[in-house]
Amino acid sequence: MELSLSSCSAFLILLSTIIAIAVIKLIALIYYQLTYWKKKGIPSVIEIPILGMTWKVLLGRINFQELVVELYRMKPGARYVGSMDFAKPMLVIRDPELLKDITVKQFDHFPDHLGFVDETVDPIFGRNVFSLRGERWREMRVTLSPSFTASKMRFMFDLVSMCSREFVNYFVENPEAGKNIEMKDAFTRYTNDVIATVAFGISVNSMKDKDNIFFKKGAEVTNFSGAR
Repeated sequence: MELSLSSCSAFLILLSTIIAIAVIKLIALIYYQLTYWKKKGIPSVIEIPILGMTWKVLLGRINFQELVVELYRMKPGARYVGSMDFAKPMLVIRDPELLKDITVKQFDHFPDHLGFVDETVDPIFGRNVFSLRGERWREMRVTLSPSFTASKMRFMFDLVSMCSREFVNYFVENPEAGKNIEMKDAFTRYTNDVIATVAFGISVNSMKDKDNIFFKKGAEVTNFSGAR
């Protein structure tokens, strides 16, 4: 009987210790969230302690893009707004000039991005320029930068404008087609024409020639309905 009471007391002491540690950790996390941006003198928004603002995304009430827009509008006079993604600090840049400095002039100091796709899960999208980090991102940026100089961008703009005119002219010449449009299909075809013209130098009009080989192959490559 004495051994049983002793075991029970030891269990209660252990349970109480675990609960006390958990409560202290919880309090420390809440304190960290509430004071992190305040200590840095940055305006912040934390709707619910621990969950921060991301609880709406977790519950499916809004998507991540809508969350960023919501954060952007909460502090209309601020150049940037701090928030928390659980215990991870998150900074939303509001000022266009500051954003330009970060992404263009000071890009070398900001090599990491918020990851959406893990390379081990999806090797293709996990290796695109928006998912790469660190040295791999720097190397890819150096590789791509010569393709987006001012002169080349102006040339690309002319090509994109040409695709836009062809897209609009199709509906001008075929008014019946404009009465009932599948918008996803229409803009997929427009995007296909822009990529074909700008990236590959191929003149394609997917609105007129709906079964052209470039569009069909592109649709096959981006069809993930069979992936599980």
